[in-house]
Amino acid sequence: MSETPPRTGLGEFRDVISDYKSIGPWAIGGSVAVPLVDYGLRIGPPWPPGINIITSIAELLVLIAVFHFWFRFGYKRVSRRMIVLLVMLIICFGAYLYFDSSYTFTAGASSDKYVKGFVPRPEVAPLLSPDFTADDALSSNEYRPEAVWTKGSITAMRLTLLSLWLASFVLLSATIATFVIYHRRRAAL
Repeated sequence: MSETPPRTGLGEFRDVISDYKSIGPWAIGGSVAVPLVDYGLRIGPPWPPGINIITSIAELLVLIAVFHFWFRFGYKRVSRRMIVLLVMLIICFGAYLYFDSSYTFTAGASSDKYVKGFVPRPEVAPLLSPDFTADDALSSNEYRPEAVWTKGSITAMRLTLLSLWLASFVLLSATIATFVIYHRRRAAL
């Protein structure tokens, strides 16, 4: 009589990854592949270069962490966490869309996306009025944001966009992973 070898944590994780993928194309499209699709859609933040790869790696790390830390949680705890994750996801992605539409612009023949700042440079601030906005100053300066806003405010906005983008996809991945891991474990019982 042959005995089944004991399950290892890594073998179980491989099975979770398989189940994660088997939820369907919408799950993969909604988590791991979406950052890669962003390459064509250009909805993601314009900085840093390689954001698609960074996002996919962050999602994988979250999947590993959810598996490692939340695998044994019961139904009530999983349900509460999923609700919190979903609420946080809606807030983060909504905030990302707001900041993306308010603090980015496209310019040039390639329609590349750039980040605006929120603090005008000292020499630009006195020129701003309801008749001459920061966007007017931007077009007068050949769409160079560093000519209109301080470097610090541009960097802060880049980091804000990056943080909200990553948080959105990490929360999406954590929600899907929590669902898959709980139901996989429940089916095994």
